[in-house]
Amino acid sequence: MNFFHLNRMRSQFRNGFTLIELLVVIAIIAILAAMLLPALGVAKKKAYMASCLNNQKQLILGYIMYADDNQDRLIGNGTKTTYDVGNGYWRLGYTVSGPPGTPPTLTKATPAGLTGTDLCEWYTQQGYAEGPLFPYAKSTSVIHCPGDTRSRNNLPGYDSYSIGWNVGDSASFYASQGGPPLTKMSAISHSSERIIWVEENDSRGDNFGSWAFFYSAAAPVWGDNLANFHGTGSSFAFADGHSENHRWMLPSTISMANSTTYKWPWPTSPSGLANADLAWINQRWPCKENP
Repeated sequence: MNFFHLNRMRSQFRNGFTLIELLVVIAIIAILAAMLLPALGVAKKKAYMASCLNNQKQLILGYIMYADDNQDRLIGNGTKTTYDVGNGYWRLGYTVSGPPGTPPTLTKATPAGLTGTDLCEWYTQQGYAEGPLFPYAKSTSVIHCPGDTRSRNNLPGYDSYSIGWNVGDSASFYASQGGPPLTKMSAISHSSERIIWVEENDSRGDNFGSWAFFYSAAAPVWGDNLANFHGTGSSFAFADGHSENHRWMLPSTISMANSTTYKWPWPTSPSGLANADLAWINQRWPCKENP
C-alpha cells in the first residue's frame, strides 16, 4: 500500500465533521436563536414605538400650526368619504360598512394597476394628502404606525390615529356626543395634560370618524377601541405638542386593544374610576367639563 496516499486520506478525513459534532453545532445554534429571538422581538416593538411617537409628534405640531393659521380654530375631528374636508373633517376616509367599505371620493385619479391592500393604502394616504392637515405634516406615512397590520387582507386600516371627539369643529355625529366640542385652542386650559391624538384599533377597518370616550367626574366609560400595536400600550399626542406612550395595566384594557371585535361601548372590569386605565384617560380628556 502507498503509505503517502493513506496518510493523505487520513488527513482529509480529519478535516471533516462527525455526525455528533454537527448535531452539537446545530444544538448550540438553536439555543442561541431561542435566547436571541425574544430580545429581537422586544427591540422591534421598541422601534415601532419610537416611530409611532415621532408620527404623533408631527401630527400634533401640524395640528397646532393649523390652529395658529386659522384664528385659533381646531381642525375637524372626523373623517368623510366625500370631498368637503375642512368643514369639520381632517381627512377623507373609508366608511366602516364592511371590508373593504366605501372608499373616499378623491380629486386625484386612482393609479392604474393598484389592487387589494396597495389600493386600500393608497386611498387612505391620498385621503390624508387632500385634507387640511397635510400642508403642516407633509408625509402620508405619518398617519401609519409600523406595528399596525390591519391593512393586510385588503382591509382599509392604514391610518392608525384619530382625534378625540370632544375637540375640533365638526358637523358630524361624533362631535355631538359627550357635550359640545372644544373648538378653539385657547379653550384648552391645561394643554400639557390634555390628549388630542389617540392610537386606535378599529377592528371594522379604517379608523372612521373620531375616537370616542365618555368623560365623567365619577363614572367614565370607554367608547371606541384603543390600540396595542407595539406592546401593552398606546401612543398619545397632547395639546402642548408632546407625545408619549402609556402602558396599559388591566387585562380588560389589553383585551380591548388587541380585539378584532367591535363593541359599543366596550365593557370594563372594574368599571368607572376604579379602572386605572379609564381613570388615566379620564383625567387627561379634553372637554367642556375638563378643559
